[in-house]
Amino acid sequence: MEIAMRNIVARAMSVVFAGCFAAAVAPSASATSTPPADGKSYATAVVITIADDEAAIRAEDVWLEKHYPGYTKIQQALDQDHGHYFDVIKVTPRGSSEPIDVYFDITKAHKALVDMFK
Repeated sequence: MEIAMRNIVARAMSVVFAGCFAAAVAPSASATSTPPADGKSYATAVVITIADDEAAIRAEDVWLEKHYPGYTKIQQALDQDHGHYFDVIKVTPRGSSEPIDVYFDITKAHKALVDMFK
């Protein structure tokens, strides 16, 4: 019974997490043209709308694995640009020797973390 309950909770959390992640990377439906959220620059950073720091990190990992399966993470840095906070993660895609930087806008999670320590 306990294992079944854990499975139900795990599935529910996966659905909630997937919904948050989908909202975080869904393209906007505005009248103006916006660049795709491909993570290749500050302007096209993948926006993580999750306020919880640990969940935001998991969302980054899920996005990276989906777009660069088998990638190797080399380093990660926190950066700021135009009032937004970014995780800039250097990865080497599987089968490549050239590392790339992937940009995640983590402004919401960063704000929540700063507020927690006030």
